[in-house]
Amino acid sequence: MVNKKGQEMSVATLVLIVIGIVVLVMLILGFSMGWQNLWNKINIFGGGSDVSTVIQACQLAASANDKYAYCSEFKQVKIGNEKVYINCQSNQVDTSLTNKLSCDKDVGENAEAFCGTLSASAQATTKVVSSAGVGSGTMKLCSEIVLLTACTSDTRDVRAKAAGCGGNLREVSGRFSDVDTNQVCCEVPV
Repeated sequence: MVNKKGQEMSVATLVLIVIGIVVLVMLILGFSMGWQNLWNKINIFGGGSDVSTVIQACQLAASANDKYAYCSEFKQVKIGNEKVYINCQSNQVDTSLTNKLSCDKDVGENAEAFCGTLSASAQATTKVVSSAGVGSGTMKLCSEIVLLTACTSDTRDVRAKAAGCGGNLREVSGRFSDVDTNQVCCEVPV
């Protein structure tokens, strides 16, 4: 009599179990740390493009007369060993464009607006080109260029709305952010 309780598992079954575990781990990591961060960590799908890709996007935006994409959208690129956000006004792109649009704000004002949409922790780690200057332009951390208005308990709503945020605010470490847009609006003076 043969004991069939200890049957062998096929190789295909083992492979499927391993793939299932890998997919489960990826899902857990993606939802817990954010998909963009996950792709950046494993260097696929979101590691930033190069400047030539941004130049092509800017030429398309200019030919379509899309001022928002041309002036306000910042894209992550790798310059040297640093990941930095640039837009069509940045010197790295602007000098290569044949068709250009005129923006209502300069690159510094647009960089400040872009940085203002980020959370306080993202501002501390995100670099943008904030001037068109000679050479590569000035690269700064968002936390260095965001000019937050001071807010107090009695003027929070007024100042936040003036900074472009709604009145639905939350406080994190003395900074008040719009709950809906996550834009940092103002901070309590130290």
